[in-house]
Amino acid sequence: MTNEYTIETIRDLIDLVDNGSIIRDLLNDDPDTVYVDAEDCGLDSRCGKLWINWDTEYIISNRGSLNYYGGFEYVDMDHKFTIGDYTFYSGWDSDRVREALDIFRENQQE
Repeated sequence: MTNEYTIETIRDLIDLVDNGSIIRDLLNDDPDTVYVDAEDCGLDSRCGKLWINWDTEYIISNRGSLNYYGGFEYVDMDHKFTIGDYTFYSGWDSDRVREALDIFRENQQE
């Protein structure tokens, strides 16, 4: 069984989120989501750690440094959304996000 996250599903959680712990717990409990160093995705180490969800092709961050040091500030607003401190970047629509996902995948095959 896989969890299916859609923008609508995640946005429905907004009303339930009084802090980031609910989202963090969902991400950590999801078997399709991994918590990795940004360097593993070819990003600057100052981006810290982030989540990758293979089922939805999202990179999720709870740090603004991904925008500044990772070049994600150029990801179009239509290809990302934020809930509380967590920003979800779509790899389906953004070349920058897709590139980071591909680098991570390549690094895992080595």
